[in-house]
Amino acid sequence: MAREPINLFSARGTATQVRSLLLMWFPEAEVVGDADDWSELLIRLDDGSTLGFLHSAAYYTGPDWAKQKSDMQGYFLRFPLGDREAQTMATIGTFQFSLGTRFEPDYDRAGDERLTILGKLAEVLDGVLFLPSSLRDPQGRILVSADGEVDPDAEWATIGEPDIYSDADVST
Repeated sequence: MAREPINLFSARGTATQVRSLLLMWFPEAEVVGDADDWSELLIRLDDGSTLGFLHSAAYYTGPDWAKQKSDMQGYFLRFPLGDREAQTMATIGTFQFSLGTRFEPDYDRAGDERLTILGKLAEVLDGVLFLPSSLRDPQGRILVSADGEVDPDAEWATIGEPDIYSDADVST
């Protein structure tokens, strides 16, 4: 059974910055496109698995971006948000950047190195992970979910000056 797709959303970061950072972490990564307009960055791990980061600037810079965020807010308003509603709406309202992902083979929720890599990137971007059933922090902890489950230790993104070239360690 296929796992839920995972997208990364954040209030900061650019395609050029993310490409540079991922190539710093994974110099052998394969990139389709140039620094500003790449469409995929593929990381091949020693075990034969891959993690693809999918990018489309037209998605988050185009005229439909405000509607996309509004629709996402409406989607999450169908969840039992309780006292997390205002934070959820505010967080989605700040989104300025997005990446999709592709896992081959599909990811394993327990101990998959590719989820750690994705989480480290989300952490550097101060982003969140969107799955159809939930919104999660970079460590995969549930901020809000369709079934009302939340992790009290989950940390919301904070908005501040980006430090995308920090010494974030992607080793597992």
